Amino acid sequence: MKNLKEYIKESILGDWNDVNADEITKSSIKEYISSNYMIHGGYDLLFDGTYYIVNTRGSVSLNRRNRSTITDNVFKFGVVNGDFDCSACDTITSLEGAPVKVGDNFNCSKCTSLKSLKGCPEEINGNFRCTNCKSLTSLKYGPSWVKGSFKCSHCDSIKTLKDCPKFVGSDFSCESCKSLTSLEGLDKLDRSTCWGTLNCRDCKKLQDISHLPKTIYGDFICSSCKGEFTKEYVETLSSITGKIQI
Repeated sequence: MKNLKEYIKESILGDWNDVNADEITKSSIKEYISSNYMIHGGYDLLFDGTYYIVNTRGSVSLNRRNRSTITDNVFKFGVVNGDFDCSACDTITSLEGAPVKVGDNFNCSKCTSLKSLKGCPEEINGNFRCTNCKSLTSLKYGPSWVKGSFKCSHCDSIKTLKDCPKFVGSDFSCESCKSLTSLEGLDKLDRSTCWGTLNCRDCKKLQDISHLPKTIYGDFICSSCKGEFTKEYVETLSSITGKIQI
């Protein structure tokens, strides 16, 4: 896939090195956006003195063609009033250029080269998904506030949950994170509470659940893990309104 520099270069006479920022016009950027992103409901393109900022009135999805970044260095997404889907973009290595705030769901699942959540929105008013990101080693730079559910399942290289969000309004799943050894970080959730089901099933190296949130308003699923936990032990750690599956 052509990056923005290459794309605009084709429409400009002369040497790219002689092109100044004023010649990178709104119309050139809009043409690039229409070729590489699907935006529902329209958008506004604003210049903040350094970057063009794209604020949308609806959802955004990226095409799945070969790309290394969410956007190019000339523009960034600001507020997306809908879903943001960059899933299955298997060559991106970080989320830089992604929106600051998402009105609904954020999905970066199956980005197999993603090594960092840097650039991730801080606030998500729906669900967050980063499942099957095989190169992701931690949740650092991830969202701090998720109104819906949070899923980082099947991320084979994640070793810690220390940088999980401060607030998750529904289910939390780290199922099949095969390098995870501890649930440290979950006790730091707002009010030490999981507001839905907590699923850490099939975490083959998990042997420490002492950092469970104090309250779980759903089920606790922790079967097929390395540690051998009893229902009685789990009940000393957390008040669970649903079923305990171990």
